[in-house]
Amino acid sequence: MKNKLLALLFIAALIVSCGNREQKHPTQSIDPSATIRELALGDYFLDVDLDSLSAATMKAMEANQPIVQGLPNRIAQAAAYRFMKQVKFVDNKYVVSVTSGEEIGISDRIFKAMNEGISGLNNMVETQKATNPDDVFLFDIEPELIEGLLEPIPMDTVSAQQ
Repeated sequence: MKNKLLALLFIAALIVSCGNREQKHPTQSIDPSATIRELALGDYFLDVDLDSLSAATMKAMEANQPIVQGLPNRIAQAAAYRFMKQVKFVDNKYVVSVTSGEEIGISDRIFKAMNEGISGLNNMVETQKATNPDDVFLFDIEPELIEGLLEPIPMDTVSAQQ
C-alpha cells in the first residue's frame, strides 16, 4: 500500500506543470541503457522534459496502454529518488531539506515540479483535515520506500481509473 502511495505521489509530482527555464548545467551524455540505480547514484546531472513525459504517460494511462519505461522515465525516477531522500515528515507535514535542484544534481524545473507536488500534497492534507480529519492518514517516509524508487515502478498497477 505504501509503495503504491509513493508511486502515485511520484506520478503526481511529474504531472505538475513547470515552465521551460534556461538550465545552468549542460545536458550530459547519459548512456541510454543506464539503470535507475546508476542514474540516481551516479554523478549525472538529471534533467528531463516533464511536460512531454507527463503528456505521454497520461495518454498511455487514459488508453490503458503500457507506459514505456524509456530513458526519460528512468531519469525522472532517478531524480525523484534524489528529491525524496531530502523529504522528511516534520510536524505532520512533508518538508524538503534542500532549496534547489542543483544541491542534489537535478534541474531546477524538476525540483520545482516535485517541490510543488509536495506543497500541493501538504495543502490537500490540510484541507482534508479541516473537513474530514478521520480520513487523513499520514506516514513518515521510510527508507525502504525511497529505496524502492531505485527499481522500476510496475506501471501495470497504475491506471487512469485509480
